[in-house]
Amino acid sequence: MDNDSRTQKSLKNIFSSFYTYFLNIILQFLNRTIFLAYLSIDYLGINGLFSNLISMLNLAELGIAGAMVYALYKPLAEQDTDRIKSLMYLYKKLYSFVGIFVLFVGFLITPFLGFFINGNSSNIKYLKFYFILYVVDTGISYFLSFKRSIIICDQKQYIINRITIIRIILTNVFQIIILIFTRSYALYLLVKIFCTLIENIIVTLTANHKYPFLKEKANMPSKKDVKEISKNIMAMSMHKIGTVVVFSTDNLIITRFVSLAATGIYSNYTLIINALNSIIGQFFQSVTASVGNLIAKENKESEHVYQVFRNILFINFIVYLIISIGIFFSINSFICFWVGKKYVLDKLTILCIVLSFYTLGMRKTIMMFKDADGLFWNDRYKPILEAFFNLFFSIPLAIHFGIAGTLMGTIITNVFVAGVIETYVTYKYLFRKKIKNYYVIQIKYFLTLFFLLSILNNINFYTNNYLIDFILRGLIAIILCLIVIFIIYRKNNEFKYIKYVVLNLISSIHSKK
Repeated sequence: MDNDSRTQKSLKNIFSSFYTYFLNIILQFLNRTIFLAYLSIDYLGINGLFSNLISMLNLAELGIAGAMVYALYKPLAEQDTDRIKSLMYLYKKLYSFVGIFVLFVGFLITPFLGFFINGNSSNIKYLKFYFILYVVDTGISYFLSFKRSIIICDQKQYIINRITIIRIILTNVFQIIILIFTRSYALYLLVKIFCTLIENIIVTLTANHKYPFLKEKANMPSKKDVKEISKNIMAMSMHKIGTVVVFSTDNLIITRFVSLAATGIYSNYTLIINALNSIIGQFFQSVTASVGNLIAKENKESEHVYQVFRNILFINFIVYLIISIGIFFSINSFICFWVGKKYVLDKLTILCIVLSFYTLGMRKTIMMFKDADGLFWNDRYKPILEAFFNLFFSIPLAIHFGIAGTLMGTIITNVFVAGVIETYVTYKYLFRKKIKNYYVIQIKYFLTLFFLLSILNNINFYTNNYLIDFILRGLIAIILCLIVIFIIYRKNNEFKYIKYVVLNLISSIHSKK
């Protein structure tokens, strides 16, 4: 496969992912608005709490998906159907076990939900039943969801996105109807279970149609493949633990050491942040398959592979810089417009949200290349350190600074633990280059962020309309970012590459018209 083909598939996946998740964001905000109008803030709190508990249960997945996706890159590139069949057979066996385990453990911990809530949990009736519905939704997905991986690995994310759009529309429309006419949280959750199940069934049927050999009888992979996959799963399981502890315990810590209501208020912000991360994540997910194909087919130590990394890192920076600055300057105006002034967080917490968002986001490119090259084993101990230091810092800081303190712990871990180890492993084993070059780039990028934050922190204006205030602040943030990026980086090779791609894309669209 040539570079143009990879680029075209990546762009197709990216654009389909963007409009899928843009639609998802709009419907989620509408859904949340109706949710707050018909149910109390405590229900919003348990939504956040349950999501984090389910993430803990998902530890049972042990990074199987990451290891299996990496194993599929080469046979898909070589069209080795026998090997693909055997790998998917193993994938099915592993995910079936995980599904059973999640259901069993989920039911087991249900009686102890009160431990995670600071205060009286009896304000929410049927708390345990609601959690069981969450567990069922997650557990049954494992029995059907594994086949979507082969479609994504084959650089056809856009197919999954078409199915996802249908699920998003149906889920949100029916949940809103349920809230308006019944105010039933149980029916609200049942709608989600049903629509998720239907989506997974359609994805499975689509995979069987696109890859008919998957319906044929398959055997276990070779001992060599099983050994390699087992090694990667062992390494990825540590990564999974670290990821869950760092990014899925914030609501648990806030609920336990602050309050359930604080979790509900913070969840409005996390809905926005997660929506933005989902959109950006689609870019990286869409490109990852092409990066895996590139590394599988070319000399991974070549300058071409490294320059592709630099180009994507610069795109990574531009996207996270603009959005981070936009969040800092305009998110409270949006919250006031959307749910009301009483749900607004203080400026320190907003700054911590922005820095947490940015520091995590700037790890995405290095993680993408590391995972695409299968370097799971080389940094297998990183997640343990990451998890330890996150809890070590977040819990005491949460007690003293509330929500902001929880995020401070995550920021420290992102920068000084996870970021350092991931970069060291990728530069040593993939690029085989001096690591200081990367830190020079990242420091320059961070100083740009700090410079823009300093400017906007000293700009104070308010209008009588929260929506107009939000729009004006967003426009100022975007325009200022673009001006600063152009002035500082216009002579960089990465800037020139992006300019070339954008002009080609515009030319291509114009010629089609």
